[in-house]
Amino acid sequence: MCGDGFVRAGFEECDDGNMINTDACTNFCDSAVCGDGIVWAGHEQCDDGNFVNTDACVQGCELATCGDGFVHMGVEECDDGNSIGGDGCENNCTETL
Repeated sequence: MCGDGFVRAGFEECDDGNMINTDACTNFCDSAVCGDGIVWAGHEQCDDGNFVNTDACVQGCELATCGDGFVHMGVEECDDGNSIGGDGCENNCTETL
């Protein structure tokens, strides 16, 4: 059974025998991956369980920041993925006219 420390082939991906849900093996005996909705400690900044790049957690399970190339809806006006001023999207992710 899941949590006994033995991997049952065909039923479990992993089984580390502990009840720590934020390590490499979840409490459901699935290997931790980006997008599973559980923050893998030391490997992910966030994990909201979706692959939407306009919210606070973007691809690669990283926190949305100005300059990451994704427009964080309601927070940024633009995000061109660089810190070059005068190119239409400024360093603080606001548009210029």
